[in-house]
Formats: sequence, structure tokens, C-alpha cells
Amino acid sequence: MRWLVVGACLAGCQFRAGGAIGRDGGSLVVDAASEQPPPEGPQSDCAWTYTPANFDPCMLPAPGTMPSADQTIDTDNLGSLPAMTSMQDDGVTLVVVHLVSLEVSGGWTITGSAALVLAVDGAVTIDSGASIAVSANSDDPMACTALTGNAGTNSTADGDGGGGGAGGAGAGNSGKGGNGDGSAKGTGGAVVNGVASMLSPLHGGCPGGGGGTDNSNGTPGVGGAGGGALEISSDSTIVIAGEIEAVGQGATGAASAKTGAGGGGGGGAIFVEGASVHLQIGAVLCGDGGSGGDGGGSTATGAPGDVSPCNDIAGALTMSQANNGGAGGGGGFGKSSNGVNGVNAQGGGHGGGGGGGGAAGWIRLGGPQMPTIDPGAVITPMQ
Repeated sequence: MRWLVVGACLAGCQFRAGGAIGRDGGSLVVDAASEQPPPEGPQSDCAWTYTPANFDPCMLPAPGTMPSADQTIDTDNLGSLPAMTSMQDDGVTLVVVHLVSLEVSGGWTITGSAALVLAVDGAVTIDSGASIAVSANSDDPMACTALTGNAGTNSTADGDGGGGGAGGAGAGNSGKGGNGDGSAKGTGGAVVNGVASMLSPLHGGCPGGGGGTDNSNGTPGVGGAGGGALEISSDSTIVIAGEIEAVGQGATGAASAKTGAGGGGGGGAIFVEGASVHLQIGAVLCGDGGSGGDGGGSTATGAPGDVSPCNDIAGALTMSQANNGGAGGGGGFGKSSNGVNGVNAQGGGHGGGGGGGGAAGWIRLGGPQMPTIDPGAVITPMQ
């Protein structure tokens, strides 16, 4: 397959059938020809008009329905929903729920440790004002190891500051943790390099690293959780006027003076594919990273990190404290998919380092036709 770079016009351009456009080294893939149609000839009743990613329509249970209003879906406890569960090659559990059609009119929250696919035979509509929040999850630790933020180290003498944890990586690199202050200071967690992904297998983001302590004393910050993973696949039309968010969470700040903060969680994954896909004005697809926490000062605890506003012009930020701990780094977003480095503790105060920001995650749009993206639709990250 041939790939071209998708530039900054994504949020203001319309893409129609024509060819594959994407970027195999970044966070967004717009992919119109990767799912080839089934071969010519007699087809079974279960076959779709194109071959979806991550599941076989002919292996699914009979389809069911879901209410459109507010609800929580726990991928670890789906109750009576018609679902199939499998283990992907990367060790992440995949749950596929088979539906007749899908409308989201209220606020949905998706929780649990598995990556979720909503496989829909008919039309999909996410109404204006509706939202799907794919909460930060805890993917199989074996699958997350390579992208989990590195922890900050402890100081080696009482009274010196611990290092901040690095953010979780994603499509971009994590932010490095800031160093503590003092002659025996702890150092911040090192940068973790991000990876390109076509989201097949489907996976979410990974957590940030924890902070270091004042020579094993005190309580440092904890890394933010990585964003979850959601795929919506339809053999018919998909029209999105609402929001889908799979953001990394902000880290906790240092819970004790002179300890390091946690790193922000890496952004998650959103994969939308259909016979046709239309993002209307007001639609938001967001997989941004969370920000790192603030390091503890000489006498003060640190402020926590935050989640992204998902507006493609700003990412998650941490308010820097006035005491002498290091400030947390911002999360990756928009065209800046890398997390921002945490700040070193200010000299002379023996504070802890700030946590690094989590990198942005992955967004993929697919199907047999190029999607239509109206001006005013927001995709972040979009690199």
C-alpha cells in the first residue's frame, strides 16, 4: 500500500473515495483501501461488503441491541451482550460486541481492561451532544511494558529530592521526568520512544512512571493511567456529530515534600471504519496524553496533572506550584504528539522533580471509501 502524509488540513477538508492516505510514522491514519472487499462469488449471509479489521463477521454471535442513552459498559463484565472474547498476538484481550445497529444519544462510559470493538451490521449514529468516554484502562502489563513510563529514581541521602517519572509513550515519545535537587538527588525517568500503529491488533495507551523518594522516605506521585481502546466498525454508514475520547489521565503530584511526581498517561486509541464515514461539524475524536504531576517542594506536596481539553489547540497542562518542586510536563496533543519534559526541581530547595507528560495516542479512520470530514470537526492527535 502507498502512503502519503496527511497534513494540517484534516480538520477543514473533505476526503472522499479515491485512494489511501495515511502516515505510518504518526498518530493518525486515514485509510480508504486497506480493508479490501470480499472476493467475488457467492458469499455467506454473514459476510460484510468489506473486510473489517480485528474480527471476522462470520465468527460472531447473533447480533443484539444496546440502549442509546447514558450507560456504562464494562469490558470485563458485559452481562448479556452478544460478545466474543479473544487474546490478541500482543497479549491484549479483545472483546467484540455484535450489534444490529447503533445510536448514541447520551453519555457512554467504557471501562475495563480489554480493548473493545463494536461490530455493527447496520448504521451507526453518534448524535450531537452525545459522548463516548473510553476511560483510562489497565491493559495487560505484559503488552504495556515497552511503552510504560520509566520511574524516577530515589535520592541517595536524606533531605535531597527524588526524580519525577516519565510519561507513558504512544504514537509520540513520552516526556522525561525532571530531576530532584541536591548533591545526592534522584534523576527523572528517561524518555520512552513511541511507536506507529495501524491498531491491528487493537490496544490502548500505557501508564506513566512513578516518582522517586527522598532516600526511600515519603510518598511520591503515581503515574497516570493510559487511555483505553475502542473500535467502531459498521457494514453501513457511520455519522459522528458527538465526541469520542480515549485520553491519558493526569498523574498524581508528589504526596510528600521532596519526592518526585508521577508521569502522565499515554493517550489511547480510536479506530472508526465503515462502508462510509462522515465526521460532522462538532465531532471530536481525541486520544491526547495526560500531563505529569508537580514534584514536592522542600515543605509542600505537589499538584496533580490533568487531562486534555481535546480542542486540538491545547493539551493537558499542570499548574506549576510556587514552592521549589519541579513542574509537571504537558501531554501530547494535535500536531505535537510528544509529551513535554517535566521540570527539574528549583535549585537550593531540595525539591522533587516534575513528572513528564504522556504522549498522544492513535486515531485511525478506515473503510472502502475515504471519510468525509467537515470543517469544524476536531481530530487530535492529527499528525
